[in-house]
Amino acid sequence: MSSAAPAASKSGLILICDIVDFSRLTREEQRAAVQRLWSYLTREESTRVLGTDRIINGTGDGFMIACPDHTREVKHADFVALAEGMVRHMINGRPSRGLRVGVHQGAFTYLDLDLDIDGKGRCPTRQGVGKGINRCARIVAIGDAGDITVTEQFIAEWAETTGEFIREKFSPRPGKDPFEVVVKHGESLELRFYRPGKRVNRPWPKKIRGMRDAQHQLKQQLALIRSGFIYYAQALNVALAEESLDVRVSLFAPDAQAGAVLAPTQFRYHPQDHGANMGTTSYSIAATGTGPAGRAFATHAPSIWIQLPDPKRSLRSYAAALAPSGLSKADVKKFYRKARAFIAFPFGMDRRHPDGAVCVDIMEPLEQLSPAQVREIADFLYDRFAVTLSALWRLRGQL
Repeated sequence: MSSAAPAASKSGLILICDIVDFSRLTREEQRAAVQRLWSYLTREESTRVLGTDRIINGTGDGFMIACPDHTREVKHADFVALAEGMVRHMINGRPSRGLRVGVHQGAFTYLDLDLDIDGKGRCPTRQGVGKGINRCARIVAIGDAGDITVTEQFIAEWAETTGEFIREKFSPRPGKDPFEVVVKHGESLELRFYRPGKRVNRPWPKKIRGMRDAQHQLKQQLALIRSGFIYYAQALNVALAEESLDVRVSLFAPDAQAGAVLAPTQFRYHPQDHGANMGTTSYSIAATGTGPAGRAFATHAPSIWIQLPDPKRSLRSYAAALAPSGLSKADVKKFYRKARAFIAFPFGMDRRHPDGAVCVDIMEPLEQLSPAQVREIADFLYDRFAVTLSALWRLRGQL
């Protein structure tokens, strides 16, 4: 039997480490590796750094450490130094073992478990739980042996108490964007790697390199969608000129924070859009969805809106033509590009559970094409790109 007394939720510093290739070791080797790591955590200097209100739990192939920050007893610098020392301690062992570490600042709580297994006596223990610990556990896996992966949240808190100069210890260096990874249900975290001094030139972890390749290929796919649309449209009507079509392709995905909302992403392609900011227009995906992209996502099928009135002549007429898609005039006014035609289609491994939607907006109203012909193009784009986009979308930063 057991009983558990939950404590109040805390915010604090969290560290999770695991021994690389642990499952390939023999049982004796696993035991020796964990014992070596434990000996470092229980030495006098380590216990001093971690303070008195710490939680240390085994994870099978490493340890989780959580220290509440309400007393400010544990310093960010000491916490990172501890991680660095753990890595060195394992590498310098005989035999040498690789260790990777994740560091985060976030919310957690703990359970005081009072275990009595088969009536053989009580064994009180404290177990850390919570979103912060869950997030930290996910970022550990992104690193290679020797990597210390740190969330932007931890770095920001450290910089606030110590000074912005500490950012020079992390890579990507200040001025460059952190890596963004999706940890769960579309929720993302921004990460950097502890790389002081000459270690800045250390290669990125294999998973980061794979994510960057997927992001690059995702952008290439959007360019191919644009080219595919233009080629198909001109095959149906040679009078259509690429310049007048002025095609832009944007990728939308559900917003993890905002509920039933399809939000713009950084993935967008137009020949003159290099370096442009991400779009701001979002669409509802409740019921049948709103707007071309929201409608495609919610109905699990391509959506077309063509031969729209010229908004420069009459914004009221333009908004009225888009009203059946669930957009109000106020929504339409926010459009950065008031396109004359839209093709949107969902992308995903499963039509019933899309990962997002692609919107192709065209400044030409496509009056030279019939609705059936435009529908034919939309179906072609969906069939050709939906699954590939889904695979790359999941690889771009999924943990």
